[in-house]
Amino acid sequence: MNAFQTLMSDRRALAGTVLLGILSAVAIAAPLLTSADPLAHGNILSDRFTAPLHSDGSGLFHWLGTDRYGRDILTRLIYGARISLSVGFLSVTVSVVFGTVIGITAATWGGVVERILMAFTDIVLALPRLVLLLVLVTIWESSLTLVVLVLGFTGWMTIARLVRAEVRSLISKPFVEAARAAGVRGMRLAWHHLVPNSMTPVFVAAALSVGNAIALEAGLSFLGLGIPQPTPSWGNMISAGRDALVNAPWISTLPGLCVAVTVIACNLLGDGARDALDPRAPVT
Repeated sequence: MNAFQTLMSDRRALAGTVLLGILSAVAIAAPLLTSADPLAHGNILSDRFTAPLHSDGSGLFHWLGTDRYGRDILTRLIYGARISLSVGFLSVTVSVVFGTVIGITAATWGGVVERILMAFTDIVLALPRLVLLLVLVTIWESSLTLVVLVLGFTGWMTIARLVRAEVRSLISKPFVEAARAAGVRGMRLAWHHLVPNSMTPVFVAAALSVGNAIALEAGLSFLGLGIPQPTPSWGNMISAGRDALVNAPWISTLPGLCVAVTVIACNLLGDGARDALDPRAPVT
């Protein structure tokens, strides 16, 4: 049984994968699922705050209602999935790449290099991430690229420590000794033998981090520091509806549910992957 079959044999991992697959498919197929423009305003006087399953003043039916500007909530949710999922996956990719480089370098070089890199990792890890995020996104003008990079470069520390610990445990394994005896050294040994065999805990951490990154983006956007309007993301949709929670609760509630479902899916995938692929990991 290969790694994918082992992973899919866990019900939690399967459920998380299916949920994330559905959300990703909806995001990719957005133009096919709706013909409306997520940025176009309707007639504010007649179309605003249309309730779900009702038609607006222009006679257009809205499955999930409209916001204060008469924009279709369903359309903005679908296109917002593109932004929010992109932030999650891309920022975690940045974290994994950077953390893996730091971890593998520290474990293979050892000595002073390892101490310096791990000291730097511990220093960054000791900084409150939310405070660091708020500082960084207020220094520069907010954009999708900035949010991805800030989330990515503030979330690599756990990955680096995982990779370092895993690689150090692999160095004394027989297959590594055999590779060295065959003349494999340096970065070739690291990237062809050590890194591929240390990716299981990294995959688990990455799966959990995707949901965390999406939730953090939603929090930043809620504070007005994330994806700028009018580009739809689930976070700024929640923020846009906070002043209308009493008379139009669907504006914030629906994107909030999307964030919650995505985070749950990532946690299911991460927990299932931990138990299925790394049975040695302690249960938390």
